[in-house]
Amino acid sequence: MGRHFRILPPEILLLVLGMAIAVGCGRPSGRPSAGQNLDPNRTLAKIGNEDFTAAQFEVFLQERFPDSAGPNHRNDGVLSELLDRAIDERLLLQAARQHQVTASDRDVQDFLANSALLGDSNQNKPVITRDDKRFEHARDNLIINRYLQSIVPARFDASPLEERKYYDSHLGSFQEPERYHVAEILVKDEPLARGIEGMLAKRKSFESLARKYSKNELAVKGGDLGWFGRGELPEQFERVVMRLKPEQHSGVVQTDYGFHIFKLMAIRPGRVIPFEEARQRIQTLLTNEHRKEALAQEIARLQKSTLIVIRFQNLGFNYSTERTGEQ
Repeated sequence: MGRHFRILPPEILLLVLGMAIAVGCGRPSGRPSAGQNLDPNRTLAKIGNEDFTAAQFEVFLQERFPDSAGPNHRNDGVLSELLDRAIDERLLLQAARQHQVTASDRDVQDFLANSALLGDSNQNKPVITRDDKRFEHARDNLIINRYLQSIVPARFDASPLEERKYYDSHLGSFQEPERYHVAEILVKDEPLARGIEGMLAKRKSFESLARKYSKNELAVKGGDLGWFGRGELPEQFERVVMRLKPEQHSGVVQTDYGFHIFKLMAIRPGRVIPFEEARQRIQTLLTNEHRKEALAQEIARLQKSTLIVIRFQNLGFNYSTERTGEQ
């Protein structure tokens, strides 16, 4: 006997290979009883023959919000959605174990050493040992991802006809807007800025003056800030730049950072990226679509074949389905 839930569109969820399944399920809403026991070992859900406990759910939450309680951490809707995701992750883990997928301690240590979940640099990564609950949770994630690698195609080889059909039906996604090449001179005092403005009026090189005087870290590149589209520069800067013509420089602009002089070096007109140029990107997009579809189908299969019972009285929050649009 399985649960019969409406499957929402999938999105990336697992945080190991940068992919996973977020399949929202229309489970009936529930309300915890008054005076409930908040023992961390209480069962929140029965997934097949497995108890999923509050302690396991807390590890799941800590992995996603390691530095704080997380945004809206105690919001009923958010917790309900995260519980759904945690249950779906356990379904994948059960399937992986049934297929005898394993991960050794060394595998887990290597995974943790390279995991973006633990910080952006080795200095920021906490040391996680085998007696830490997160170590076993990392093992679970690794096992799940190995299982997904075995059932989800790594690449979808679209035919030229499929590529062309995708390109024609998503033409708006292959339009590049007009872009502006901008350079800047930044100094800290106004007299110097006015002096540089005078030197520019005498046709001194903007780039050489930027290298000599600018306090911007890009001064060594002649103050070259790169290419920008509308809305990508601070509004105060954009108003100035958009009034310039190519090869024209602005007057002195004062901000909290100091005194700026901008130069519009060039304008690149908007264009539609040609089909041949877009083909590699189309292949990647089509591959991602097919991988998400395969993942969603696997989650749906596991949901239908597994009896799942949520212990509403043990949750500690009101289980909500409003986010799914269920009536």
